Amino acid sequence: RRVLFRSGQGNFKFESLDSEWLYYTVIISPYCRPQIFDRVDLASDPLNCRLEAVDLSNAPPGTVLRGRVLTAGDRPVPGALIRMQEVTRNGKWQFWASGIDEFSVADDEGNFVVYGQTAFTDAGGAIEAAGFATGLFEHWSPSDSIHFLRLNVGSAFKGRLLQDGHPVANANIRLDNFGAES
Repeated sequence: RRVLFRSGQGNFKFESLDSEWLYYTVIISPYCRPQIFDRVDLASDPLNCRLEAVDLSNAPPGTVLRGRVLTAGDRPVPGALIRMQEVTRNGKWQFWASGIDEFSVADDEGNFVVYGQTAFTDAGGAIEAAGFATGLFEHWSPSDSIHFLRLNVGSAFKGRLLQDGHPVANANIRLDNFGAES
């Protein structure tokens, strides 16, 4: 479950979670390095974290990817979640975005940055925001220029499953997203 919140004090609370589980937790804020906690135990003490702002003026060349998330009508999409999924370095493409921040989040103007610990040629991923269809991007290169992605308003997919004219009960229906070019 993903929860977006705004709190002047930085406090947050997730409710209705199974205390028997361990959770993968990502804490992100615009222009900061994400903090990732694997296997968070709800029975332990409250989770404390300090986010590290990255100084763009001292970033080595080829390590900062800049983007902006907009609606189809060119309005900013604040709070959009950017999930990095692939990276290319030295001519080698990796489906795992290693060596760069896995997540980023858009600021109030839809702007975001993704930082690389080492230089990279290009990267790709997905952008999600409430009420919008997930947007995919690939081959975005790190530089001072800003890459733009316009999200489409999400829509509903509705249907009825029949067999020999009769409704099918307890079916599991899955919908995977693919680009229109697939």
